[in-house]
Amino acid sequence: MSKIVEDIERRYADLVRRLEAGEIDEATFEAEAERLQFQDDEGRIWALGARTGRWYVYTDQGWVLADPPRKAVPPPQEKPKERISLSQYWLGLVLVAGAALACLFLVGGGVALWRLLREPIPMPLAIASPTPTRASRPAPGLIWVTATPKPATFTPTASPTPLPTATPTATETPAPSPTLSPTWTPAPTHTPTATPLASPTATPSPTPQPTATPTPSPTPTRPAGTPTPTRAASPTTPAALASPTPTRVPPTPTPIPQPALSGRIVYPVYTQDSAWYDLYIQPVTGGERQWLVGAASQPAVSPDGRFLAYRSWQADDRGLRVMDLAGTEKRRVTSRLEDGLPAWTPDGKIILFSSRRESDRLDRMYFVSPYGGEERVITRDYQAVYGLDPAWLPDGRIVYKAIHGASGLYLMNADGSAPQQLVGDASATAPAASPDGTAIAFMSQRDGNWEIYLVGTDGTGLRRLTDHPGQDGLPAWSPDGGWIAFVSDRDGEWAIWAVRREGSALRKLFPLNGLPGGVVRGEPEFSSRGWTEEQIQWLP
Repeated sequence: MSKIVEDIERRYADLVRRLEAGEIDEATFEAEAERLQFQDDEGRIWALGARTGRWYVYTDQGWVLADPPRKAVPPPQEKPKERISLSQYWLGLVLVAGAALACLFLVGGGVALWRLLREPIPMPLAIASPTPTRASRPAPGLIWVTATPKPATFTPTASPTPLPTATPTATETPAPSPTLSPTWTPAPTHTPTATPLASPTATPSPTPQPTATPTPSPTPTRPAGTPTPTRAASPTTPAALASPTPTRVPPTPTPIPQPALSGRIVYPVYTQDSAWYDLYIQPVTGGERQWLVGAASQPAVSPDGRFLAYRSWQADDRGLRVMDLAGTEKRRVTSRLEDGLPAWTPDGKIILFSSRRESDRLDRMYFVSPYGGEERVITRDYQAVYGLDPAWLPDGRIVYKAIHGASGLYLMNADGSAPQQLVGDASATAPAASPDGTAIAFMSQRDGNWEIYLVGTDGTGLRRLTDHPGQDGLPAWSPDGGWIAFVSDRDGEWAIWAVRREGSALRKLFPLNGLPGGVVRGEPEFSSRGWTEEQIQWLP
């Protein structure tokens, strides 16, 4: 037992050295340190704390600081060898000699029988009769033989077995279908057209009728600035009028309004002073937020919007719980403190979650009814599938973060079959599937800090949606699939932000008035890992 303890302490010291030398990052250090555990002769589980470097033992009260057993196991004593008597020796020698003679007899008899069977058995022929039975002479080269009929004797003759002949089958190779490439069509550009001002048009005066007394009429005086009408050259053909040149008026720019958003967001808030979580729901327009439940995080609302599944941090009620959004009904679903990150099936009948409940503290994924009962682990080839943070696609497939022998984001069927890697980045986590099932949003440190990325469900089209020195993470799709909400501290405080799936129209929705996550006080390190293992959800 002492060798096991010393080996784990040596491995921990090596991890600390590699972390200080910059060979591994914090996430890798914590993941490797959590695996430094063993089970003693009494069945107790001992673990070495990743942050403290001290030993803990798991009891009914949780993880308790203690010293591991270091007594050495006494080496096994050798049993005295039994002496073989002379009579037993001769008896064994006689048995071996008899067995050897029997083998030689069997081999010789088998060879003789094989040779006998291979020799052909001659068929006796009758003596030729001196007198031919036909008057005519036989044809040259032929001998006529008259045989005395005898009883027929059956002689087994080995008939050659015809070998199967492979018949080539023509396989029709389907011709590749042409792939249509998307064609970029420029959007019509609106060009403001200046409308000429209405020009004054002179109206010709009627032709004066002759009067009996040719008395000249006084000429009226027109006001200044009034255009002088042009008299028509003919009563039937009017003269062309000169139009003034129109004056261009520059168009007034109209501000483009921000697209309207709707719905509500369910999110956790971690209070640093109390080291505690609370769940809230708030409109995306930034209205008044509503408190849902305390000592809870990792919310997941059912597809019909009636029930909320969450991880309970209450000391006497650990595991997953389900409540209606009105808060009138609460029920326990699981009872292990390591259970978390629930996700409803598209039909709302099953909850999928991940847990580190096993002694190796590796994440596995389980199914359970919203009303509790049997919990079934996802397997592949009769082994558990290691992963966490699962999310459902509309077609019933699951996207998750793979660990322990695999890394990155994977797609698989609900029974664990047909795994498909989407992203090979080991830091990729918190996947969220779009409502149409064509894209996966996730968070990653592949470019230095936490950013939001998007990739197609076929593994193509990877692109980054955010680019800021701050921390961006925990993506959640809008119900119409056009927007992605996420948490960020890019302006100095943690808040909920939103961006279009094309990466445009970035906007801040509302502040969190707290942190998106943290380490719950008194919890073991493998149970609470901070904000990167939280989740939010956008509701209609």
